[in-house]
Amino acid sequence: MPKLPFRKPAPAAAPLVLPGHGPDERRRPPLIVLTPLASGVTSFQVNEFADSASARRFVQRVFDAGLGLPRGLTAFWALQNPPPEMRDSLEPVVLVSSPDRAAIACPYFFTDAAAGQSYAWTKLCNGIPAGSISIYVALIVEVAVDRQGVVSLSPAYPPAPPKSARHPLAGDELGTGGDTPDETARRHGVPAPDSLPRRA
Repeated sequence: MPKLPFRKPAPAAAPLVLPGHGPDERRRPPLIVLTPLASGVTSFQVNEFADSASARRFVQRVFDAGLGLPRGLTAFWALQNPPPEMRDSLEPVVLVSSPDRAAIACPYFFTDAAAGQSYAWTKLCNGIPAGSISIYVALIVEVAVDRQGVVSLSPAYPPAPPKSARHPLAGDELGTGGDTPDETARRHGVPAPDSLPRRA
């Protein structure tokens, strides 16, 4: 599963440089579907798919005609090198996984890249292993069900990467809408960044 490089967050004025579109990065970014566990919507099963068709088949299986989609189900394209014109449509997300179960994680959505990096660094300082922290640039995928119970995903394809080898995005360029971190979390039905107690 490709991840953005994790490092100690730089000052707010410094840019966050995303990895280039090199020979090892030409494959399509994965589509990640987070499904809540039976215990609630704090922890999620992380399901990764190579394309929207396989993700749609998975969501179709978990859809219940009587209950609908699982509460809190969230899907997104995990982008590595997004086009600059899409910066207002992207949301940095930090997944903090269980040390003994990498496929189980708590997601935290942020309004800008600097906040996501800073929160990840705080979790690392609080004792969370670096291998349990994943940082992505997420293009949220809308999951809909029609009257016949057929699932659709939009956008069905990730955006084409920019032509430049490296594209620097300032930390405050991603997702600079009016949402606060708490509002963003509520919109996705996931915990807010400060909703869980930090380790001493």
